Amino acid sequence: MVVVMKTIKKGFTLIEFIITSLVLAIIAMLAIPSFSNMLAKQKLNSDIRSLSGALTQSRGQAVFLRKDVQINFTEGANTDTQYYWSINPKNTIISPSTLSSLTFKKDGALNAVTSDIEFKLCNSKIGITKNLILTKSGSIFYKEDGTC
Repeated sequence: MVVVMKTIKKGFTLIEFIITSLVLAIIAMLAIPSFSNMLAKQKLNSDIRSLSGALTQSRGQAVFLRKDVQINFTEGANTDTQYYWSINPKNTIISPSTLSSLTFKKDGALNAVTSDIEFKLCNSKIGITKNLILTKSGSIFYKEDGTC
């Protein structure tokens, strides 16, 4: 009597490996654009938060020092009475488009401003704006997101 033993093969065949690789590649190709959009949205969120922080910090410094404190919308090194904020190059400021600086008075209010200022930061890749309102008294409010 002859006993025939079957050997059990473990592992993947080449065809199974290729099909699995193709499916994973297709899924990755679908995920990359949404991941890119998520990164762009995070950069826009980061910019609006850093703008809010810079405005709050410069207003607080004006009240603390009881001096006028200026915030400039360019790059630079902060001092006691001069603050600087610049936007990420992938985002743009839609409004106010011509504003180069603001000055907070010693009471925390804005100097030489007749109405509230609405900052609109846009990322054209995703078509979303983040909106922030700075009141004449120096308070900050976030507004609903919009489109570029």
